[in-house]
Amino acid sequence: MVAFEQMHYPSEAYVTDYFKILDFLVYNGDDVDLLVRRGIITSIKDNNEVLSMIPLCLYEIGSFPDDPVHKWKACVKTISIAAVVILVLTIVQTFCSVVSLFKS
Repeated sequence: MVAFEQMHYPSEAYVTDYFKILDFLVYNGDDVDLLVRRGIITSIKDNNEVLSMIPLCLYEIGSFPDDPVHKWKACVKTISIAAVVILVLTIVQTFCSVVSLFKS
């Protein structure tokens, strides 16, 4: 989810900001317990496991490739999908026009 946000919505990094705030607030298992009790986070794991996951997520955020080639590939993929959708819709529209012409 973080990688998706970093790639497609870098100016709206809500998940990234959430993990940064958690990293600032959480220092030990008691802090995690307080956040769980207040309903800020939901944990099915041990508090110490949650505590160790937060810096890992921030590491993943920092290690996300900022290479322009990755952005270019994502852009080409998005444009290709849009082009295929437009082509299919054009074919459907053409078919419907021909069918309506012969019905008249």
